[in-house]
Amino acid sequence: MTDADRLAHYLERCHLGKSKAITAVAMARESKYNWELVFLRDESRPGDIVWALSHKLRDEGIPVLSCESGYFYARTRAEVEEYRESLRRRAMAMLETCKALESCLVNDNPQGNFFDL
Repeated sequence: MTDADRLAHYLERCHLGKSKAITAVAMARESKYNWELVFLRDESRPGDIVWALSHKLRDEGIPVLSCESGYFYARTRAEVEEYRESLRRRAMAMLETCKALESCLVNDNPQGNFFDL
């Protein structure tokens, strides 16, 4: 069983639904007595590990989601749809930022050449 599998199993068993979300720091505290979270023992930055594993799981279609309260295993279709919409909004905002930054790459930039400093 991989660390990602352990995380998914733990969240599905103990933190099913957004209302039961848990932070990575709280998971790290639980790792002292929960074998499923053994990969978080002695980690100084558990958030980085949980973030990476949750992204891997989502990329595989496993509904391990996050919210302002922490991480959870989706219990309802509505939770997945809400998360997907949040991803869409963030992706669109990033694309808008990329488009805005393109203006500093054109030769006739009115603010001057940033790259000749």
